[in-house]
Amino acid sequence: MTQAQIAERVGLTRASIANIETGRQKVLLHHIYLLADALQLQSVGDLLPRVSAKEMRPDDFEAGTLPIDDSLTPDQRTQLENVVWRALAGSERS
Repeated sequence: MTQAQIAERVGLTRASIANIETGRQKVLLHHIYLLADALQLQSVGDLLPRVSAKEMRPDDFEAGTLPIDDSLTPDQRTQLENVVWRALAGSERS
């Protein structure tokens, strides 16, 4: 799928999709849901790395050792780490 096709499905410009991919643009929560739908993912969680909350520890996050694809830019990695850590912190409360 091209950036233009994804952009059309999400309601963003192709340039915005390119900027999101490279970490130059932040993604709003509702856009994450639209992106998951545009990419025909089963859930928004499919955008996250395949690791369970039981495998994650606060030390992992602080050390920057989350099992995340090395092709991400530092900004993208930081954004994804923040999303994962917040999600895991929330799951411990329940």
